[in-house]
Amino acid sequence: MQAERSALAIVALPDELTIVIVPTVAQRPRLLRAWLREHPQRPAPVVMTMAQFIKRYGQQVMSAGPRILHESAVDVLLREAGREYPAVMALGVQAEKLVRWSQQEADPESVERLASQIGHHTRKGRLLSELSEVWQRLHEIYGSRGCDRGMYARLLVDRLKGSPSAPFITPDGRAITRLVMIDTHGVTPVDRRLLDQLVLHGWDVGVRFCSEPPPMAELPSSTTPSDILWFVAQGWQAGGEQSQAKPAATQWAVLPSRIDEVRSALAMVRADVASGIPLGRTALCIAGSSAYRRLLVQEAERMGVPITATAQRALSTTRIASAVNAVCRVLTGRWQRIDVERMFSDPLLERFRSRGGTDLVDIARRDRIRGGEGIDEWLDRLAWGEQATRLARQRAEETGADDVWARGRSIREYVRAQDVMKRLATLLYSDPSASVSVKTFTTLIGQTILDEMGLVDVLDDAIAPAASGVASNAESELRAVTALKDVLEFYRGVAEDHDLDDVPLGEHVARWWTMVEATAIEDNSPKRGVPVLSPAELRSADVEHVIVLGFVEGEFPRSSSHLLDDEIIPDVLRRLSVEAMADILSAADGRRLTLLRPKRVDDSLTIASSLRIMLPADQEVELPPQMLPLQHSSAQPVEFAYRRSQSVVAGLALPAHASPLYQEERDRRMSASRLDEMQKCPYRYFATKVLRLDTSVSDDARLTPLERGNVLHELIATFFQRVRPAVELEEVTVKELLERRVILQRASSEKYWQMLCDLVDEYAERYAWTHTFAQVERQALVGSAAMPGLLRRWLELEIAYQEETGHAPALFEIVLNEDITIEIDGRTTILPITARIDRIDVAPDGMGVSFVVGDYKPRASSGYTTQRILNGELSQMPIYLRATSEWLTRHNVPNEPLAAMYRSFGTTIHETDDPRVQMVLYSPSVKHWKQFVSIKQSQRPKVFENILELPLQQQVDASLVYADALAESIRAGTFPVHPTGKACEHCRMNELCRVDEWGIGGVIPKEN
Repeated sequence: MQAERSALAIVALPDELTIVIVPTVAQRPRLLRAWLREHPQRPAPVVMTMAQFIKRYGQQVMSAGPRILHESAVDVLLREAGREYPAVMALGVQAEKLVRWSQQEADPESVERLASQIGHHTRKGRLLSELSEVWQRLHEIYGSRGCDRGMYARLLVDRLKGSPSAPFITPDGRAITRLVMIDTHGVTPVDRRLLDQLVLHGWDVGVRFCSEPPPMAELPSSTTPSDILWFVAQGWQAGGEQSQAKPAATQWAVLPSRIDEVRSALAMVRADVASGIPLGRTALCIAGSSAYRRLLVQEAERMGVPITATAQRALSTTRIASAVNAVCRVLTGRWQRIDVERMFSDPLLERFRSRGGTDLVDIARRDRIRGGEGIDEWLDRLAWGEQATRLARQRAEETGADDVWARGRSIREYVRAQDVMKRLATLLYSDPSASVSVKTFTTLIGQTILDEMGLVDVLDDAIAPAASGVASNAESELRAVTALKDVLEFYRGVAEDHDLDDVPLGEHVARWWTMVEATAIEDNSPKRGVPVLSPAELRSADVEHVIVLGFVEGEFPRSSSHLLDDEIIPDVLRRLSVEAMADILSAADGRRLTLLRPKRVDDSLTIASSLRIMLPADQEVELPPQMLPLQHSSAQPVEFAYRRSQSVVAGLALPAHASPLYQEERDRRMSASRLDEMQKCPYRYFATKVLRLDTSVSDDARLTPLERGNVLHELIATFFQRVRPAVELEEVTVKELLERRVILQRASSEKYWQMLCDLVDEYAERYAWTHTFAQVERQALVGSAAMPGLLRRWLELEIAYQEETGHAPALFEIVLNEDITIEIDGRTTILPITARIDRIDVAPDGMGVSFVVGDYKPRASSGYTTQRILNGELSQMPIYLRATSEWLTRHNVPNEPLAAMYRSFGTTIHETDDPRVQMVLYSPSVKHWKQFVSIKQSQRPKVFENILELPLQQQVDASLVYADALAESIRAGTFPVHPTGKACEHCRMNELCRVDEWGIGGVIPKEN
């Protein structure tokens, strides 16, 4: 067994059938392929891991003994054993750890002795003592029917001591008494004793250790030297000198980020293939952050580099398992809203979502139903919301408001939401704090969730028409259903075999899901490509080039070492690190080795792993910058080139399901909000208005600016309605418009103030202000004796405004559908628009009226300025002015537009802005309204000075030129990524347009 590589050593085995023990299952196919190439006619050796050998051999030697429990089953029993010791279980004690400790000949008694040595008065001593109790309790739960793999190996050794010689019997009846262990850095004490017992029973046994560098003072050595000494002390014969691995060439490079690492590594793979190296002979090694695997899959597809896919798929990642997990989160989370939203976002719950699930989620966000108190709270809040909405519709019908239809639609949404919640209550509701039997739990999952909720049927419908290219994936999804039910029965069997007590539903879910996560299903579509391996999997790999990613101190190699590992197995983490580096050097022996490292991780500079000391310094070179692959060769900056090329032509490039959405959007009347969204970025307009992607965010702690604005808007509208009730507008005349005005008298200000306070109380009671800062919001609105609230200051401002301007509000929330005229370079164009104007103030003007249009905002903002309007960035006020003027003219009402105003209420929590009236467009005849002019004479930019001296109608014409151009762009259906100002900083469509990936790089100027 003196061959340089394990594959050559296997080929040199004699004719007699031999068992070959390998560290991981990754070595098995490689070694068998090497054997079959050289000896196609001879029986192949039996290649397996030590765990597989112990299980199969133990079943022959201890036919009446306990069975080995799957590690997921051990974890279930371990949770039961550790219920009274949360501090220990919080450290992540798992079956894998116990098996490792047991193989090092640790047991509950030895752990207790260690705790006594450290001292029970210390935290570590107490934890070790509690760990001993948990471990002992686990053995009691095992009973005589089962045990973990580590305990089983020790039982096998004890059985062999007093039994006659026993060969290993293959399934076809052949007896084997030859065994060789290869590619190991060390042999655990239990495995050493097992191998020694096999020798004493007449077996021919050999151990081939991995190639390792010489021991270094700076780093701990592996257990190889001490293991060899143990075997020699037991009478074994030691072979020749151990070879030392040494790469032919070692190179390293520091890249700006992890994604640059991945791209460079894949580019090196492509370069190797171009130079004649087979695709599978370049290996990518990952031992640190798991983020690399995700980046590799993402970038490999983009760069056209196939990577070897695993032949198995985790059951927990399948569609059916994800859907069941989403439902379980709702049950165990006491029906919190976030869990309900996640459940209804799952595709397999389409039937429930289509029957009211979407309404339920929308209402929960709007009414701030947080959940968490069970299903009754949902039903009560939904019933209360329906009742409140019915009352609101009744008031709207009585007052002639124009939102009767909207209130009716909202009532229907409440009814559908209650129906879906009642169906869920019938199927799923149970008290999460009550203990239930394992039979009840398995019935809930297997019968109610999988069958009665229709998840399996929806899955069948979804994958039935699968094309041949995805047929294998469809088959794995169907196998997942069977696997999920099998794991459910497995959990039930474990619980019943070991007499586990009834536990709350959440504990059942946690136990069962542990088994689901440990289960894999076969994938019949493995891909051949670049192998992505861990250091241990590199053992015996025959490669020409090893590329290591993430060679960073603190991350390479990252081990799953437990907090208590170093106490039970001294220096285990450092030893495993040295062995990982030795595996890499062994795989690169006589070949190329490349080490890559990101310059920064999480905005912190990195340093190379300290294991770099193991590299041969005389052959280590740094890759020069010109050797690193370039991702983009265009001389034009990437961000500009990408944005100018990326666009959507709605009439040509839309998928079939989106085309009707565009047709509907194109044919609608234009509105100021649509035009302003188009002005910010056409691509964002396409995503939000055409595709109608939801960009809303929820904040249950406080009112959002939009919600606060709606609250104040409704309060003020109701206040004006109570001061002067008005019937529905039937005939538009000068007389009726002037009679509808709500003129506030300063002498009645206290009366008005009391009305506003009553309205705040009514609103808070009717709409159930339940967010965290509700009391703070109300205090800011109403104020105190020492500090008047925002509404009191708004009232004083409104009275002052009416006294100075002579205008008073007459129309509220009026919707105008007009075909407005726009003068452009001597020609007239018609633009169909719809405008919902918050208020129109009027005053007598000769035989007609003069008017001011207004729009409410939650707070004053520097963004609503005259400059932006005249620049074409905001079209709202020019459209309001022109639409109102043409509407009045169409009804034969002589009119003169005087101004457009933004009215802010002031904020309540963030800052203390006072209510404000901001006049952004105005006729030169009202310059004397200086208190409300947005742009002062001294602050006027020269470019606007002449425009602001023109009549208001001409100012509007100059602004609407931009609106007409934007409308034409919408109708043409071309939506490029073309942001202006700081639109990208607040846009939530970056994931769609990928602007984040390429960087902002400045604002693209508007093209003529």
